[in-house]
Amino acid sequence: FRQQNEAIQQMESFEKEHPAYLSEKTRLDEMENQAEKFLPKEKTTGEFLQQVRQAAEISGVELLKWQPLEGIRAEQIYEWPIQLEAEGSYFSLRTFLQQIQTLPRFVRIRQMEMKVTKSKVHCTLMVSVYSKV
Repeated sequence: FRQQNEAIQQMESFEKEHPAYLSEKTRLDEMENQAEKFLPKEKTTGEFLQQVRQAAEISGVELLKWQPLEGIRAEQIYEWPIQLEAEGSYFSLRTFLQQIQTLPRFVRIRQMEMKVTKSKVHCTLMVSVYSKV
């Protein structure tokens, strides 16, 4: 019991000397969770596809094409290029793009082309999402 009591006293002493330790640890854990959402370890695009579909539905855009391309590995990061095609009004496409840019995962719009038809705007996007290696 002597060793356990000494260990407890050391922990209590540490807490007294470092009162902000637990709050700082909680803050750092929250930051780590946010970073994990921004740059996840999973090398899949399924969750991102769900988020894009939801963004299209919310903004009133029709998602016409979703084509993941071959991934690119660079040191500690894996890049997944994805070609998207969507159609809608100018304002609905603008809302859709804003929704994509505010997703929790890091997304880069690499290329964008818009064509105006009689009643709609057709948008072709090349986006990249990233994950940790």
